[in-house]
Amino acid sequence: MNMKSIIIKNSVMALLLFAAMSLHASVIKDVSFASLPGDKTEMKLSFDSMPPEVSGYTIESPARIALDLPGTTSELKSKYHKIGLGNARTAIIVGTPEKTRVIINLTELTGYQTRKEGNDLLVIIGQQEDIQDQQVDGLLSSQDTPRYQSRKKDESGRIIDVDFRRGDLGEGQVLISLSNPNVPVDISQESGRIRVEFNNVRIAEEMRRRLD
Repeated sequence: MNMKSIIIKNSVMALLLFAAMSLHASVIKDVSFASLPGDKTEMKLSFDSMPPEVSGYTIESPARIALDLPGTTSELKSKYHKIGLGNARTAIIVGTPEKTRVIINLTELTGYQTRKEGNDLLVIIGQQEDIQDQQVDGLLSSQDTPRYQSRKKDESGRIIDVDFRRGDLGEGQVLISLSNPNVPVDISQESGRIRVEFNNVRIAEEMRRRLD
């Protein structure tokens, strides 16, 4: 078997693997927004099957919520959605081969809550100290737990993944996944460089690397 045959075989296997993953992926079919009492906003993502577990984090400046939905794809006509309810301004929903990322831009930093109802994933924006079922290693769910459960925020955490990719406009994007969405994040610009500081956060030695 020559090198050309090996390359073709590997390419075909990769395409078949990607196709198999796509067949099993949950698909986002619709998104809607509603105002709730207490200056809260509900974002509803409707899937064609059971929604995935959610990992996410918040950023203080600019204020936003970032959610990752692994093993999903999006069939929404637009990536950009205007909310204009409560503290929520806009939402960006971007799909990749591995996951869908949801970014919710806020007027000011606030908490959030996620829960599943059938094939719908509900994101309650504006939930402060009473976020229910606080995450285990960054995963938020509401199974077998009262909807509202008050507890003190734990602002410690660790970095569980660091990735780099290109955006739709060719811009560089550094994606940092945290184990705790309550970790304070401070973003600033110094001498043309973007500086991101995480307070009370651990990182594994193998993740201390330079990304091209």
